[in-house]
Amino acid sequence: VRRTVENAFGIAARVFRVLRKPIMLKPNNADRVIFAITCLHNYLLTKKNTRSLYTPFGSLDHETSDSQILPGTWREEGMPTSSLLSLNRNGPKNFNATAKYVRKEFMNYFVSVDGELPWQYNRCLLNQEMIPLSLA
Repeated sequence: VRRTVENAFGIAARVFRVLRKPIMLKPNNADRVIFAITCLHNYLLTKKNTRSLYTPFGSLDHETSDSQILPGTWREEGMPTSSLLSLNRNGPKNFNATAKYVRKEFMNYFVSVDGELPWQYNRCLLNQEMIPLSLA
């Protein structure tokens, strides 16, 4: 069990950098970040085309036929921190107002009748009470 937990957290921390240090948020907001990461982590593992990018061969600790434990590459220093694509910044550097507006529009859409999916709250929040994150 311990190795499974270490593998899951190690892989998640390699991709989601916020897990590499103390989360400097109010506990309620930190919970939301962890729920989101857990949801994304599980989603990336359930899809065949993303699983191989998220957990490439050899990235997880594993046991050989003679019961020797081989450490996964997620434990190595200098490993690429993410399989996700980096986005280059194009356009003006002062984009806070626009970014905030776009985030709010997406948020409103994904929790609206038109944009929500029937399973999204149960899947992402693990059947917990929905408390929408306000970006205002």
